[in-house]
Amino acid sequence: MIYQELINNIRDLGFSDDAEMEEFGELVPNNINRAITEINLEVAPIIERYEFDLKGDTVDSNGQIVQKGDTGYLYITMPDIDENFLDFADTPVHYSQSYLKKEKNDQGVWEEKLIETPLYTRFNDYEIEANDTIVINVDGLKLANNQTYSFRVFYKVLHTPFDGSQLDTRLPLPLKVHHLVPLLASYYIWLEDEPTKAAQYYNLYEQAKADLTINAKPRMRVLSGGI
Repeated sequence: MIYQELINNIRDLGFSDDAEMEEFGELVPNNINRAITEINLEVAPIIERYEFDLKGDTVDSNGQIVQKGDTGYLYITMPDIDENFLDFADTPVHYSQSYLKKEKNDQGVWEEKLIETPLYTRFNDYEIEANDTIVINVDGLKLANNQTYSFRVFYKVLHTPFDGSQLDTRLPLPLKVHHLVPLLASYYIWLEDEPTKAAQYYNLYEQAKADLTINAKPRMRVLSGGI
């Protein structure tokens, strides 16, 4: 759904017309933003990710260190990364591994081959400070020579406010909750002039939100030997 479609939905829910919607002025975008923020916080967050690598010592084929690896404690303060940072996702940190391994090629010559783990898995060996900073003890990872840990930090963000001009822009929320926005925004927009009608929209919003929770399928990962 784009913003123009959202406004059309709000108009139709209020049995209104384009002229009346224009008369509302900033009331419309302000309450659209209010509805999106509430749904972002309570129902389906807008998720972004930050990626970085941690490396062990880089060693050449002769076993000589050509570049020292990462050491000490790593502090990642998310508001410095993204000014729209709101909170960490429920399982914020994931990682994959890669390392160099010596193997014989088809000619029987030893050569180094990069081995990668393409699947990112949950990483738990971190702390969170002040609700916005990830702390990792790099030494505790015991990175081997030529080994790399590639990290992804998933986090929630505030949306870019709608100012009335981005009519062709899609709503920033996940698609599965787009249908909630007209109901909640209509509740706020029509609350003063049509409180009974607004209450109906809020009840519909609450029911639609509950249906999402009921119909949500649990996610699982099947591993060899069982779950």
